[in-house]
Amino acid sequence: MNTEPNNQIQQLLNEKTQLEEEIEKLRKELTRLQNEMDERIQHSSELIEEQRNTYNRLLKKVTEKIKSPIQGILEIIDIIKPLASNTEIDDFIHIIESYISQVLSTVSDIIDYTTIYSQELQLNLSWISLSEFMENLSKIYKPQAQGKGLSIEIQIFNNNPLYLYTDEERLRQLLGNIIENAIKFTRQGRIKISINSLGKIGEKEIMVFEIKDTGIGISTEYSSDLLRALANPDITQLLKLHGEGLGLILIKELSLLLEGEVNFDSKVGEGTTFYFTAPFITKREEIPMRAVPLPDKKLKILLVEDNYLNQKYTKTSLLKAGYEVELAENGFVAVEKYQQQKFDLILMDVQLPLLDGIEATYQIREIEKQKEYKTPIIAVTAYAQEKDKKRCLEAGMDMFLAKPFKPAQLINLIKNLTENT
Repeated sequence: MNTEPNNQIQQLLNEKTQLEEEIEKLRKELTRLQNEMDERIQHSSELIEEQRNTYNRLLKKVTEKIKSPIQGILEIIDIIKPLASNTEIDDFIHIIESYISQVLSTVSDIIDYTTIYSQELQLNLSWISLSEFMENLSKIYKPQAQGKGLSIEIQIFNNNPLYLYTDEERLRQLLGNIIENAIKFTRQGRIKISINSLGKIGEKEIMVFEIKDTGIGISTEYSSDLLRALANPDITQLLKLHGEGLGLILIKELSLLLEGEVNFDSKVGEGTTFYFTAPFITKREEIPMRAVPLPDKKLKILLVEDNYLNQKYTKTSLLKAGYEVELAENGFVAVEKYQQQKFDLILMDVQLPLLDGIEATYQIREIEKQKEYKTPIIAVTAYAQEKDKKRCLEAGMDMFLAKPFKPAQLINLIKNLTENT
């Protein structure tokens, strides 16, 4: 019997089995290499992300350190403005205030960019007067516009509400970035800012802020790129737009934070109009503004602040209002003075050397367990995120005041707190 064909078949089957085993070995090796590659990529991505987060934290910390003295300068300007002896000096003071405000705005933009990246940007809502807000906004940018021979015009239609419930700083940042771009790309003519109400939807009123310039305009091609970038959830697209990325990122992200949207139309050689549309809680009747009262009794206040300019500004504001002020430059000194003297109120900065405001408050509240009274503590800080407020309240502070602030804000807060304690 001829067995050769059977042997050949068996040999082929054996070879097939061997090939299958080799293929399986190769498949396992490829899987191993793929997994190893994925692990390396993941590790590299984590390292890149960690480095990026470290950079952003460092950038935020540095810019916050820059922001503090800038705020101090603005606070001192606020004190010396009433002392101006003539119109010319007053004009110079307002010009200095305008340019310092622009520097502060840029620093705040950088801080907010890092905050946006870490997804921690939040709103700090309060009632603002629409007319006062727009007047103050125009004051910041008028010197810059006038330096180029441009005018800034404000138009508030009669159908507008008197007050908006919003985050004043975020709204100012958003509109300020648009105004800065308008000034930058306008050689002659004007920047016109109009505010109009489109009516109510439910409990909120739809407001449109329109910034119109007579600048060079935007080409059709660039307009398309800009519209796509503003609509794209990936903010990296905005960074590619001719160096305007940071401002555009903030415009976009702040508009989303305020539950609004930004759009524009433009003609080359005629100018560009940007529109910010958003819903606001509004009031059409006057909100009675409480005048800064003199205290019924001369309260003794412990001011805990390490920055010299902030010390000067806050202490001057308190003394003018009729309060007695004791100064502590860090948390250790504050706790020590609190043990030795009785105070009616404590103004506590959060970022302090040696012992910060949070830990100092914990220690003061521990001391009070042996006493028969509790001293109101107001947190005074540039860190105004919701998580910062929560930390302050958890430590035992009673109220929170964000820097920069006006003297009237501080005095009214003290009055309200001491009247209820």
